[in-house]
Amino acid sequence: MLAPAAVAAVVAVVVVVVSIWSELTTVAPRMNIAEVFGLFRPSAAAPASLGWAIEHDQRVNILWLARGGAGHDNPNFTDTILVLSIRPATGQATVVSLPRFLWVDIPALVHGGVSGKLYSAFALGAESDNPALRQQWRTATGAGDLAAATVAGVIGEPIAGWAAIDTATFREVVDALGDIRINVPAPLDDPFYPVDDRGRTMHIHFNRGWQEMNGERALEYARSRLSTSETDRSGRQVLVMSALLDRLRTVHVGPALVRVIGALNQGALTNLLPSEMRQLDELLARVRLANLTHVSVDETNVLRRQPIAEGDYILVPADGKLADVQRYVRAALP
Repeated sequence: MLAPAAVAAVVAVVVVVVSIWSELTTVAPRMNIAEVFGLFRPSAAAPASLGWAIEHDQRVNILWLARGGAGHDNPNFTDTILVLSIRPATGQATVVSLPRFLWVDIPALVHGGVSGKLYSAFALGAESDNPALRQQWRTATGAGDLAAATVAGVIGEPIAGWAAIDTATFREVVDALGDIRINVPAPLDDPFYPVDDRGRTMHIHFNRGWQEMNGERALEYARSRLSTSETDRSGRQVLVMSALLDRLRTVHVGPALVRVIGALNQGALTNLLPSEMRQLDELLARVRLANLTHVSVDETNVLRRQPIAEGDYILVPADGKLADVQRYVRAALP
């Protein structure tokens, strides 16, 4: 017969597992109840899986997306599109920033693709009731799966997994973690930071140096774009992502993890299973986040701006060849 202390320990584990399960089913729709235990113990790596790639030192590319979410005119447009590329054996890592206005072929439809801005791929995949969409995108993870397939076509590299989060959820996750610490490389002053989609603005300012940021401040720092270039903005997004990953390393199975997953449950989505999250967490532990390299695909290198109707514009390969964009990205990867 189990001692009272042992019974209490078992009950505590069951409570945590049930809590994690109830929250994770929304964030990670591909999982089943058995997969929850992937958070506690690693599973055998199947061929072509994330774990297999890690074991065989194949480059691992993870797509990170941020979208507006509820309350925005276009809630599923992904304003932030980052690819974290890691070489498992050495822990070398590079973040590739892709511009939202890059004109791409989105392989969405049953009878072919559709041309559009890169940030619309997730939104198109989110239309799961659209009969024109390919069946593979009409699933619970179809939006991110389509975005990942589109990004893979752009950079010429496979995407091992993806995660998407909306702005409100990002704020809540940072607050659940207890703030993140960011070394601001240069002062940032934005007198016209957008408050909402109705045109209201506010003045935000960040001094140079180390700063503790709550969810709201971290979001302001990452999203501000009116006072700096898109290249600067992508660099700030990488700093925020690095700080967030660093803070997540301190969270272990228990109440803190349940709080974070509870926050994620409001507006996060991933195609990763818990066992793959565990493998990715162990891989990230090998990466020195302070030494992350960053490359931005933009107008300063392989893209050019092409005006379109009503003062809008798109970005296209400078010489008209996507292959040159892929060579540029591949040369920067670890």
